[in-house]
Amino acid sequence: MTPMSRRDVLRLAAATALPLGAARRSHAQTGGTTAVRLWSNHPEWRDALRRNLDAFEQSTGIKIALEPKPGPEYIQILSTAMQAGEGPDLPGLTPGLLVQQFHKSGYLVDLTGKIHAERLLDGVQSRVVRDGKVLGAPFGKYTVGLYYHVELLAKHGVAPPRTWEELKGACEVLKRAGMAPLMMPARDGVIPAFYYMCAASSVMGPAGFNQFVAGQRKLTDPDVVAAAQLFVDLIPYYPEGFAAISYAEGKATFARGNTAMILGGTADYAGYVAVNKDVKLDFIAFPPPSTSSGVPATVSGLELIYTVNAKSRNVAAATQFVDWLTTPESNRLFASSITLPTVKGVLPGSNPIWAKQVQESKNDVPTWRDLDATAPVWTALTRNMQAVLLGQLKPAELAQRAQAALGGA
Repeated sequence: MTPMSRRDVLRLAAATALPLGAARRSHAQTGGTTAVRLWSNHPEWRDALRRNLDAFEQSTGIKIALEPKPGPEYIQILSTAMQAGEGPDLPGLTPGLLVQQFHKSGYLVDLTGKIHAERLLDGVQSRVVRDGKVLGAPFGKYTVGLYYHVELLAKHGVAPPRTWEELKGACEVLKRAGMAPLMMPARDGVIPAFYYMCAASSVMGPAGFNQFVAGQRKLTDPDVVAAAQLFVDLIPYYPEGFAAISYAEGKATFARGNTAMILGGTADYAGYVAVNKDVKLDFIAFPPPSTSSGVPATVSGLELIYTVNAKSRNVAAATQFVDWLTTPESNRLFASSITLPTVKGVLPGSNPIWAKQVQESKNDVPTWRDLDATAPVWTALTRNMQAVLLGQLKPAELAQRAQAALGGA
């Protein structure tokens, strides 16, 4: 990587983690005023997120101390801090089993009747409730598909791929032109898992995914195994040393135009712009195996669900912030700057990328890690996808391990 790209990575990944000893002081001081501490898992959102938090501060007088943490280590850092009684006032939790685990451990305040969860979209309301208790609210949701540099593809006469074969063909043309066609930041395991999830979803479609959850469809079915094989076939088109590239590094490299395509979500766009304000991108659903089988698929999930730490000294102020996340006013801010809306009646922002994501998500599937039923599969994928890409595990063996995590051979 060049010195410039390293600076880009620092801009994307810099975090403001406090030592646990400092974190023991469960509220920060800002200009002599107690500030409620909020942790986030996307350092590249710092500026956009700060502007939205400023709006809350101006309307309430409550100060929010924003403390971004590096995404790949976020859950471990947060879990360690919460176990030690040193977590933030506002811990953001990944949807799914983590919310249940923190609730069962007594880490979270019951917000039932204290926030207006009924303002959230119906599909979102069910995700913030555990054991009949409302535990938090997200500030948005995301949709994942394939980003590409408009000018790079046009320069080399490459059309946005609409099948797996077209994707391989586009990669071959771009490789012959002397560039890495497809970014695969495999070090963290997260992006390879998302690639597989999108490809498998393009095979099964929403109906097939429902059959998969019901046990009527399996990851060991030959056509779904082909989704893992696809990423082995694409290895010649990843950047050199892709297995050691982190998510943050991969995004920075893509944003600068050093690769032509990358799998990414709604809020990743803010990170691309942070590195390259002149970036010109477009977005498509992940292509299906062929024009006659499968469907162009996206996957969607919630951003962090913000909860209130039961050990916070600022429970009332933190609760007020979580309730603010359920308001149309708040959601419009996030929907115009970072992600897609989660509050009834709020429309996506004017960014054409987000409009395109809505258009391309006709065959959308829930993010597997967000659902209790499929969360174990997500864990198996993140642990094993890199081994597949390094040739240490066959695609069929990955499918067997992932299916076994669901409870079926």
